[in-house]
Amino acid sequence: MITRTFPESGASGVDPALNELQVTFSKPMKDQCWAWCYDREADFAAKPGEPRYLADGRTCVLPVKLKPGKVYAIWINTEKFGTFQDLEGQSAVPYLLIFETRK
Repeated sequence: MITRTFPESGASGVDPALNELQVTFSKPMKDQCWAWCYDREADFAAKPGEPRYLADGRTCVLPVKLKPGKVYAIWINTEKFGTFQDLEGQSAVPYLLIFETRK
């Protein structure tokens, strides 16, 4: 289960200079396993690097390059792609992270 995202889903006025997204789960997750998904290429933040987990094993960080005045809609897992998994192999429930950057 997701306990926190940064930015928060539904946020507006997000600084377009933000260079990473974060999602925190309620328990440690499998390393090298993630599913940052999108419906349309235009909705996704171009990533200049690879995702990684922080030392806590619960927070995954996605490097991004955001544009000003844009709405981003990014799925963390989907019904088709459930790669975010805990250490027992249980997929996290799909979650929509949606936010808007300021102009």
